[in-house]
Amino acid sequence: MNIDLSTIQNLDTIFHYTKMNVAIEHILGENQLRLSRGSNTHDPREYGKWNLCPHLEGNALSDRDFSREWHKAEIALNDVTRSYKFASFCCNDHPEKGTDLDISSGDIGRSGYNRLRMWAQYGESFYGICIAFSAQALQEKLFKRIGEKFPVYLDRVRYDGNMAINDHRLTDANAEEFVGNEKTEWANQFVKNNIEQIFFKKHTDFADENEYRIVVYDPCDSFENEPLDVTSCIKAVILGDRFKEVYVEIVKSLCKQQDIGFSKLSWECGQLKMKDLDS
Repeated sequence: MNIDLSTIQNLDTIFHYTKMNVAIEHILGENQLRLSRGSNTHDPREYGKWNLCPHLEGNALSDRDFSREWHKAEIALNDVTRSYKFASFCCNDHPEKGTDLDISSGDIGRSGYNRLRMWAQYGESFYGICIAFSAQALQEKLFKRIGEKFPVYLDRVRYDGNMAINDHRLTDANAEEFVGNEKTEWANQFVKNNIEQIFFKKHTDFADENEYRIVVYDPCDSFENEPLDVTSCIKAVILGDRFKEVYVEIVKSLCKQQDIGFSKLSWECGQLKMKDLDS
């Protein structure tokens, strides 16, 4: 079934670039999408650890006691941030990128599946697959699975040209909030209060990714042990320019079973174009 471009060129559609085997075996074959830790990313801000630079007004503690409290707070903060799992996608461009996802269709700019660097970095150097999802359908799946148990966050990532200043301002924490208090409880509240800066801000060097992100608090690692069911969430499947022909029929069969549109990109006259595979 060919892809109806009108179904993916809107603000509800988000694109996940991945390797061929992951797409075939897990996402299309098992209808499962794995949410992972920040430590699995290529961003040092996320695979590294947060360092606190706290201040304490009228410090009545010895330097040794203060350092001990500070160290415990840092450990708790990094333990909590590692308990958040997320999945990353690429958005269609839109002239107005507000804080809330507008799922109405309308004029968009550059398509989320048509990004050379994303194909090169995340789409297995054009051997992989880009899967178009419905953001609203994924949100409904998450809420159905988690309910009120843990927070769920879905939003576009913003790109920060003053990351060093803003991250330092974030970690310049008031030590009075954690000194003498239970550190995990403090860290949980700290992350909730700063969820946007921690998980939905990235350095401007990543701006071309135009990322949309799903973030969940998952202290029991349930999304690593049991990935998210994405049945009925997939809108279309797009194969890379170098996707191996031997696997095309497998993808076509999986897509037809689920009534999903599919296509393959080819490089022609300086741009990527969709190729009809349903012939």
